[in-house]
Amino acid sequence: MMLTKDLIGPDLDWHVAQIEKMPVKIVDSKCIYVGRVDTWANPGSLKGILTGQPFNPSTRHGIGGLIMDREYIGTAKWIGQDEWTACYENGPRAWGPTRLVAAMRCFVMHHRGWQVSAVDPDGAKVEMQIY
Repeated sequence: MMLTKDLIGPDLDWHVAQIEKMPVKIVDSKCIYVGRVDTWANPGSLKGILTGQPFNPSTRHGIGGLIMDREYIGTAKWIGQDEWTACYENGPRAWGPTRLVAAMRCFVMHHRGWQVSAVDPDGAKVEMQIY
């Protein structure tokens, strides 16, 4: 088990993908989308991501920003602080070195809890503990 607050990089992206029901695998330390391409994706949909392309919502605003907008995740960086904070209204709060990392940690925390299972690099579904 891992603490959600410690997730970063491909591990964080993998957990976001599991919540989004996006088929991914970890390849060469990158979270790669392996599902089919939906060429008729609606604006704001994550389904237009190409097979074989990185699924990296914690570093790419084009993916993470859509999730933030849809989920109404607010972010802020306070004067004198090194980390960003992200939260749902009356919900969990998470911190991270960037706005997207904080927001994706908050997203995972909201849907899966404070602790999650270790990443399965082959993309198989694993049990997640919800608190």
